[in-house]
Amino acid sequence: MSEHNDEQQSSPGITIDQSFLRTYYKGWIIAIQGFLSMLVLICSAWGSLANSNLSWLGWIQFVSASAFVFSIILFIVYLLSLPQKLPASVPTSLIEMIYNAVYALFYLICFIISCAKGYWWSSIQATAVFSFACIAAFVLQTYWKWYEYSLSRRPARSGEARSDDAAKPPPSVEIGDIY
Repeated sequence: MSEHNDEQQSSPGITIDQSFLRTYYKGWIIAIQGFLSMLVLICSAWGSLANSNLSWLGWIQFVSASAFVFSIILFIVYLLSLPQKLPASVPTSLIEMIYNAVYALFYLICFIISCAKGYWWSSIQATAVFSFACIAAFVLQTYWKWYEYSLSRRPARSGEARSDDAAKPPPSVEIGDIY
């Protein structure tokens, strides 16, 4: 019989990190980004079905579809603990910080376009609302990744052990801590 571990389940070559699903700053925010991106895509697609001459919706659909796909990829990457298997020289926090900042900017453009051009269609108004929610989610994740990256770059004080695993963004609240 194999011993069951609450934190990780192991199989040959693949490790599923169950603690990832319980943390807000990793698991939940990526899932929320993907869900909100899907909502933006649905609302903008509904708007393009209602009126076929809204060519500017193509940009919004591109941003939301690519953010949805990348969110799924990131979720799977973290669920399988792949960043821990990379060499320490790969700055995963910096890469994710740039990714989140770029998508926050893209969603800001989507929000402005939706507000400026879609005031007659309720589906485009919903697109603007969900785009704004995406901005908030991506900016929050950008801040957390910046904080994580800055902690990993900070030199250790004398007599203090340096651990890259200790660089966790605030707040490191798990779902079980709330209840």
